[in-house]
Amino acid sequence: IRDENPVVVLENELLYGTPFPLTDEAQDKDFVIPLGKAKIEKEGKDVSIVTFSKMVGYSLEVAKNLEA
Repeated sequence: IRDENPVVVLENELLYGTPFPLTDEAQDKDFVIPLGKAKIEKEGKDVSIVTFSKMVGYSLEVAKNLEA
């Protein structure tokens, strides 16, 4: 968040040490994500699950198990 006012960022410490892929673009110091725009990790037709942080990994694992 780029703002002249103070900004507080809360991180999920449970994710420290958890590896995940990052593109070169996402690692750039000028990379920004528009607020209000979601990243679709897996598209489906029967249900929508909206989550963030650690629960993204759990949700993707559950979806994988349900496909089997």
